[in-house]
Amino acid sequence: MSVRLGVVNLAGPEWASSAGGRIDRYIVLDLRLARAEEGGPVLDAAGGRLGITTFGPRAKVLVIPSATIDRVVPALLKDGHIARGWLGVALQPVAVPDALHARRASRAA
Repeated sequence: MSVRLGVVNLAGPEWASSAGGRIDRYIVLDLRLARAEEGGPVLDAAGGRLGITTFGPRAKVLVIPSATIDRVVPALLKDGHIARGWLGVALQPVAVPDALHARRASRAA
């Protein structure tokens, strides 16, 4: 077990992760973690639960707030995943009639 002492370096409003998840607060800590320490609890000075650690962009140590965890865990327990909307694109070959080929050829000339 390991323990780190640090301070909140930056705190901000709700934000969206690169995977599309809604995170209730943007919290960056001023410390470095080993890979094995990711997912550890983050406590405030009074011992209250702030959230858990995770790695963000450029090796920042972020906190996933307790409010986000409390909101997401019931859906994970019920469904095993968090449903997110997505937009997909599919391609398929299309036969072009000869009349259109001829029209395109005459415009190009």
